[in-house]
Amino acid sequence: MIDFAGLRFKNPFVVASGPVTASIDLIKRAEEARASAVSTKLTLPKVPFRCQLRSYSLPGFGTVTPMDRRLEEKEGLELVRKAKRATSLIIFANISAPKSSLEDWQKLAKEFEEAGVDIIEANFSCPNIGLSRELLNNTAKGELTSGATIQQVPMLARKVTRLLKESVKIPVVCKLSAAAKDLGEVAEACEDGGADGISIYGGSIGLPPPDIYHEARPLYPLLEGASFGGLTGPQTKFSTYRLVAQVARRVKIPIVASGGIGDSRDAIEMMMWGATLVSACTSIMWYGFEVVEEITRGIENFLKDQNYSSCKDLVGKALQYLTSSERLKLIEGYADVDRDKCDGCGICLKPGHCQAIELQAKKAFADPTRCLGCGICVALCPREAIELRST
Repeated sequence: MIDFAGLRFKNPFVVASGPVTASIDLIKRAEEARASAVSTKLTLPKVPFRCQLRSYSLPGFGTVTPMDRRLEEKEGLELVRKAKRATSLIIFANISAPKSSLEDWQKLAKEFEEAGVDIIEANFSCPNIGLSRELLNNTAKGELTSGATIQQVPMLARKVTRLLKESVKIPVVCKLSAAAKDLGEVAEACEDGGADGISIYGGSIGLPPPDIYHEARPLYPLLEGASFGGLTGPQTKFSTYRLVAQVARRVKIPIVASGGIGDSRDAIEMMMWGATLVSACTSIMWYGFEVVEEITRGIENFLKDQNYSSCKDLVGKALQYLTSSERLKLIEGYADVDRDKCDGCGICLKPGHCQAIELQAKKAFADPTRCLGCGICVALCPREAIELRST
């Protein structure tokens, strides 16, 4: 069991808000797959424009999503009621008020509390409601149109958080993203406002490639025109690690993190950088709810195999090594090739910066006097025949 914001979770996995949590049938599938919680699809007081899910998707790498259907207030409330009746999951209500209306924030939070939701997830980071206009300078100067702009103003984030905490008795978690100018600062502001936790979305903003053979039309399917969209998937993983570590060093409240998680190792690594709970959406969209079970069982097996007593022992374990670049201790070393494993494929000769590796008698050889110790050949070798050794 895991403690988060005063609630007990059976495991650290939460299905992230998105297309995979937009209906009761999908939420039931999440529970069947052993998730401990779900965050319902983003609910707004009023959906500002008609949209359906459209994205450029490159499985195994990432997606760019310029639009997706949001839930109207009544839809979101009914979904929460159904989820509380039909499942034993902990339910996060992902909510936002695009025009930064304090009254709308307050009203939504109260109504979701009355509907039985367990946690309010205040979305200060949604990129598709207003942010694309802001990035194109299509808004009035000083206009705040989306959650993604609330996280640009720590004072406003603190104010909205405090209002929500004064309005409801259930936990309030603030959802932030890489788009924030200083994520640590805004996370501190949310903590000052009384937030019970921080939800970190590690994706950023992107565009799809243009079709180079058809008049450079953007490769969004079934969509005229192009807009900036939320960038998600495995390619965001390392930036999410950075965001989690950055926030974990600045606040005392727990973190739930999403961005690039596709398997149990990703989840464990995210926890070691400071996340108490982990979350995913894109990998489930690609590969199904089986991903959830693989992650939860994989974490359980890892704890047992590595003699950890609980998930709590993983949280923030890697932070002890985090320091500034000038304080890093450089260890001299070189690449050493196991000639019994090497099959002479030559892939380790490819790195354009390397002048240390050559083939000798059809086997790779790394000259220790010329090797930089960068480790790229180790990552490239398909035979795992190269190791780095310190001098």
